[in-house]
Amino acid sequence: MQNKLRQRILWWRAQDYLKRYHTPLIGVTGSTGKTIAKEAVAAVLSAHYRVRHSPLAYNTRLGIALSIIGITARQITNHWYKLLTISKAKELTSFEPDVMVLELAASHPGDIDYIATHLSFTGAVITNVQSTNLHLFTTKELIAHELTSLVVSIPSTGFVILNSDDPLVSAMQAKSPASVISYGTSPESTVRLMHARLRGRIGYACDVNIGGHVYELHLPNIVADYHILPVISALALAYALKLPLGKAIQSIQPLVPPPGHMRLFAGHSRAALLDDSYNASPESMLDALNVLRQFPAKRKIAILGDVLDAGVQTIAAHQQIGETVADITHVFVTVGNNMKHAGAAALHRSEVNGRQDTCDVHNFSSSRDVGKWLRDFLHPDDVVLIKGSRDMHMEEVVRRLLNNSADESQLVL
Repeated sequence: MQNKLRQRILWWRAQDYLKRYHTPLIGVTGSTGKTIAKEAVAAVLSAHYRVRHSPLAYNTRLGIALSIIGITARQITNHWYKLLTISKAKELTSFEPDVMVLELAASHPGDIDYIATHLSFTGAVITNVQSTNLHLFTTKELIAHELTSLVVSIPSTGFVILNSDDPLVSAMQAKSPASVISYGTSPESTVRLMHARLRGRIGYACDVNIGGHVYELHLPNIVADYHILPVISALALAYALKLPLGKAIQSIQPLVPPPGHMRLFAGHSRAALLDDSYNASPESMLDALNVLRQFPAKRKIAILGDVLDAGVQTIAAHQQIGETVADITHVFVTVGNNMKHAGAAALHRSEVNGRQDTCDVHNFSSSRDVGKWLRDFLHPDDVVLIKGSRDMHMEEVVRRLLNNSADESQLVL
């Protein structure tokens, strides 16, 4: 009861704030990539306006209300009078933003519709539809239907930014009353990614065609190809708002992925660490392994923790992961009981393929045991991928392998 009352009070305060200040809202949502897309949009807008955007993980109903008011979860109290006082004090003492950029996630079916119905958004950015949260939405089409709730809420005076590479996202254009700007790799995209070249530890170099003009884009902190399109969505927003494109490109070039979302660190013995420890699904695990495949290195090492919540597909999903690992890596370190299936599949795949340098598999029960063993095993030309579900705490492996302890502040908390 207290939680429901608290959420109602915060939503009332958020709506009251927006009625007072008429602050334009831009919503960013999608199965994956929405966090870095939100950061990119905020960076582009910050060059011209005072911007307030959602902190990391503040993408639920409660988090969005807190983002609008400008208070943190730690400031929440169960006393409704104190809660009103804190939120009002924050309103009076903080700056008034010209625009807010809010990240939207669907923790339950109907969440996006609820948010879009209770708030008036000026614009929307949709990243993609993937097979995440299938325990909540049984098909990708149902996920797309949920995200479409935001698209149809945007008025004709607003704008919608859609990923043209994703058929389910591209189809939302037919339901949008607002003007639509597309981004992607297809020739029909208004903002088109033409070439992307991974340059190892110095990130990606890209050529982007925007409205018929080609621009160079350097992303020194981006090493995952699947992060590029969410970042480029911000250039589509700049185009929609007629903002200077050169300035927009400058704004997004320094972007760094959120903690645990494929961030590059210097490891012990100058090995490259790919920290993707925030979470994992079967699909995102394969995406991460593809990043490892593309990354130039003499020796490739995968340290993978269990993928949890995979349901009846748990064993099959881990076996597929293991087969993929065998084709890419020289050393495979498994963490947890589920990932042992992947280790066995990797060994079998190596033997079937007749690899001379059979994938070397090591099994551990917890992430705490891995780092100490592996630290003295690394070489300067190694690249190490670390990933697993949130409850596997794979950031502890990253922590033990870091070359510079000051980087610990940039890990998942």
